[in-house]
Amino acid sequence: MKYYLINKSVNWADEFDVPFWSLLDENNYEVYMYAKKKLGCLKADLYFGTNEGWGEEYGDSIDYLDFQPQEITKEEYNILSKYSPYAVIDIYDGFIEILVDEYREYTNTNSDTPDSTDIESYKKMIDCLCNERN
Repeated sequence: MKYYLINKSVNWADEFDVPFWSLLDENNYEVYMYAKKKLGCLKADLYFGTNEGWGEEYGDSIDYLDFQPQEITKEEYNILSKYSPYAVIDIYDGFIEILVDEYREYTNTNSDTPDSTDIESYKKMIDCLCNERN
């Protein structure tokens, strides 16, 4: 099995960097990259209680598909999964939450969030949103 890491900081209003971080296994990676290919972007507003924004690069929204996972070894994955950082935004969890919310809104359903290993259910959600956008 392959493993991946998303580790990037984005500046908030020229005041401080906000870390985005996620560990992905092959299943997570497959879903994330499928969404990048099919949807291109998946933006959501993200604030810290001020009227500031992410600046020129992002505006008020963060594109949850704008991050590039880097392959890491199994040993690195095992270590990082034991000592995951605090006070970071988990980009994969945020991506899944927005994907499911948009899918529910578009289909007017209240379906459960699929298990993280249920790749096909996530791909169906992505395909449905892709068709809605076109």
